[in-house]
Amino acid sequence: MHKYRHGILNIIDRQTSDIIKKIIFKRFAIDLSFLEDYIFRKRLTYSLNFLNITPLNNNEQITIITNNQLQIILHCVFPDEAELFRDTDMWNLLKIYILSKINRENKYKILFFNATAGEDLYSTLILLNELKIKDNFEITLISPSTYSIEKIKNGIISQPKNRTSISNFKTVIPKESITKYLGYINNTLSFDNNLLNNINFINC
Repeated sequence: MHKYRHGILNIIDRQTSDIIKKIIFKRFAIDLSFLEDYIFRKRLTYSLNFLNITPLNNNEQITIITNNQLQIILHCVFPDEAELFRDTDMWNLLKIYILSKINRENKYKILFFNATAGEDLYSTLILLNELKIKDNFEITLISPSTYSIEKIKNGIISQPKNRTSISNFKTVIPKESITKYLGYINNTLSFDNNLLNNINFINC
């Protein structure tokens, strides 16, 4: 079960994680069977600890987990990429050879699927804005977690990768300052909310 022992968080057992998977599927019709077992149980353990949920000793105790708690669990267990302009070579290729050559008379669609962090969306919006083609794109973001959607809607930047994100930004957008797009709101580093207007957010 999940509890601290000598400062180490014990990973939740497979039986308990399978029960939680079934509850998530029953309540939200989301199938988590594709996630690698150990990684899922590790993320599940940390999410339960974050929620201050005591060790789960029986099925009855598991079923009292609320839908709001499950939304936070979904936010934690889905893989995400919390870094602006992750893989800068790819973003530079996208900027130079694809986006800069689009037909500006056409409309295009971009879909972000199973998103639990906003950095890929924010990176895309920065690039489209710099190339002055944002209005050519209809962007939809789908997330399994309403908790994730609220964080992304509010432009929340994942704190652990701040320094890497700034370095990546300068590699892809060398002539601009990242402060054009990022600022602090209530001591939280956030993305410019104005660029998040007209994004289609879907919980699915």
